[in-house]
Formats: sequence, C-alpha cells, structure tokens
Amino acid sequence: HLKKIPQNGGADDRWKVVLSDGNRFLSGMCATQLNIKVNSGEIAQFGIINVNEFLVNTLPSGQKIVIVLRCELVQNPGSRIGNPVDITKAGNVGSAQAQPSGGVGGGAQPMYGKVESAGNPYGGGGSNPYGSRGNSGGMGMSGQGSSNPVIRTNASSQSFTPISGLNMYSNRWVIRAKITNKSEIRTWSNAKGEGSLFSVVVLDSSGTDVKCTFFKEAVDKFYNLLEEGRVYTFSGGRLKVANMQYNTCKSQFEITFDQNSEIHLQDDAEDIQESYDFVKIAALSEMEPSGFVDILAVVKHVADPAVIVSKKSGKEMTKCELTIQDDSGADVRLTVWGDLAANAQTKFANSPIVAFKRARISDYGGRSLSGSGCSVNPTIPQANQLRQWWADNGSNTQARSLSS
Repeated sequence: HLKKIPQNGGADDRWKVVLSDGNRFLSGMCATQLNIKVNSGEIAQFGIINVNEFLVNTLPSGQKIVIVLRCELVQNPGSRIGNPVDITKAGNVGSAQAQPSGGVGGGAQPMYGKVESAGNPYGGGGSNPYGSRGNSGGMGMSGQGSSNPVIRTNASSQSFTPISGLNMYSNRWVIRAKITNKSEIRTWSNAKGEGSLFSVVVLDSSGTDVKCTFFKEAVDKFYNLLEEGRVYTFSGGRLKVANMQYNTCKSQFEITFDQNSEIHLQDDAEDIQESYDFVKIAALSEMEPSGFVDILAVVKHVADPAVIVSKKSGKEMTKCELTIQDDSGADVRLTVWGDLAANAQTKFANSPIVAFKRARISDYGGRSLSGSGCSVNPTIPQANQLRQWWADNGSNTQARSLSS
C-alpha cells in the first residue's frame, strides 16, 4: 500500500506505506528524500524493496512506525505476496538485533538502524518469502518492546539520532550534522524585551536538514564557533513545529538552542553530502508560485547590491539580483539577501556553477526566484556536465528570459 499525505505550506509531500514480508505487515512512511523515487515509479505499490536504512518511531501508545530512509527496488510482481497479518496482532515476533550500549534512553524514542544482513526482517529464523534476493534484516523490533533507540554510531561509538527521526516525544537526543547555511546576527525588540539571534541550517547523513535558532546568550557563546561546511554534534535543544511559510528545510520541526546546549566540532564530514532534486529553469514557467525548487545553474550576471527598507520590519536589508542560466534554453532572475547579497560580487564572480537548495518561486515580473542556502561550484556530476556545456558553447547560447 502506498498513499500520498499532502502537506501544507509548500512542504514536501509525505508518502505512507504498508510494508510486508509476506507473513506480517506494519505501517510506515517514506523519508522525504525518497520522494523522487516514488514520483519516478521506482517505489510503487506491490514493489519488493531492500530496505538499506530505516528508523522506527515508537508512539506513546506503543505503536511502532517505520520510516524508510534508503532503499532499492528488487522487482515488482504487480500483486500482493502472501496473506500477511498485522504485526501488532501477531503475538511474539521473535528476537531482533541487540540493543547497542550507550543509547539515549527515556521516553518514546526513535529507533534507527543500518541494515547489513539478510534474512527475515522480523526475526524468528523464517525464510525469505521473496526468494530471488535476500530481504533486509534487523528491523530493530525488540520482542521485549523496548522504546530505547537503535541509532547510528560513529567510529568513537557515540550514538546519534537522525534529524528525520526527531519527534516531539523525544528530548534526549544528539544529532551529528553539517552546517550548510549560517545567517548574520539580527536584533529584535518588542513589548517583551529586546535581544539578538542568528540561525543555521544543518544537514545530516539521512539527507534531512533542519533550521536551528540561537537567542541572546547563545548568540554570544556559539556564533563565532559555528562555521559553514563544518560538522558538529548538537544536543540540548528544544523542538517546535516549523512554520513552513518561512522555513525551507525538509524537517517538520525547528530547533532552538540556548547557552546550556552542547555543541562540539567533529573532524569527519565526508559522509554528509547535500542531496538535490534539480528542476530545469525552463520548467519554472509551468510551476506554481510560492513553491520551492532545487536549481543548478551558471551565474551569467551579478547586479550591484542594493539596500532596501523592509515594509514589514522597517529595517534596512541588502539584496542582490543574479541572472542564472542552465542548458534548458532559459534564464531567470534569482535574488539573494543579507551577507550573501553584500558579498555577491566576489562570491559569484567569473560565472561559477551554483546549486540553490529550495529556492522560492515567485510570479513577480514573470517568474523569479529567491534563495539563501547555496553551494558554489559543487562537486557533483551534474555540475561538471553543466560546466562543460558552458565552456563548449553554452556561454554563447541565446536564452529565453523568464523574468521581465
């Protein structure tokens, strides 16, 4: 079973799944990074998949919900296999992989696993009902019903919760993530007082990013410590539901950190890479405004930065308009803000390749974009192909402008 769960505010759609090994079934969700596989038909009803990476959230009721993080298609026979029964009504499901020591305990916590072996995913030594290829083992369903997490560990044996596994029922978590965007410090003043804040966007190896905000004393403590492109461990933050009107991250939550939070620099960042779902610029003319897209393009022109006064806050803001083009025969205006805008003439000099994550679509002046988090000359195959196209003859191509 596969069913779309629409989201509000332009957030990515979520897909509900029912997973079965031919004997038992249970409910689950696909992580948002799998949407591209669902939309392409690779993940479809009755498809047989190898689940390579997953987590299990335990709700207060005791129900377990599997979140599929990474999988691959084996085949699709086009019909259901066996007559599976609800795992919650099937009695003892057998033993599962051992619980790692040093896990984060207390309350309903996500369980997280990385599948390595084959066999019956629910234990008990049963044979693989699919035959042709080994089904992923170790779903982490403890027969004792423990709600402690089975979560990823690094070489130092420290345990981490994936960002995609954060939920309002867990508070003792540690995430390991790379900072992909860092804002400037802003000040605020209202009837309750005044202070300063800044925010960062962090991404972990599950492919999910989340916005983190620091206030007052936390600004003084952490602003100079945190650098874009570096990996840190984060703990001691408070979760709240994200306002998706202003939040472009995949996580449905935001995190607030204070001066008592713990953040530590990590050495290794190679396992955390940005994932993109690029859209060609020419396709923007057919897309609804207020949505979000990932864009890979060449910066063909950088305008002079300009300072405007925000109608909402009355404060001055720096903006800069870029003209970007790809190999679809179109270009579009993209606006950047703040420090990125102030440094745009230097940062985007010499026609670099840029990848913007979740740029917002606007119908102002035809079609235009507004973006913040970007990577300049990213080391991904698509960027190499676009760079070669631009060098061969793309720079001389007459493009259709989507922005007036």
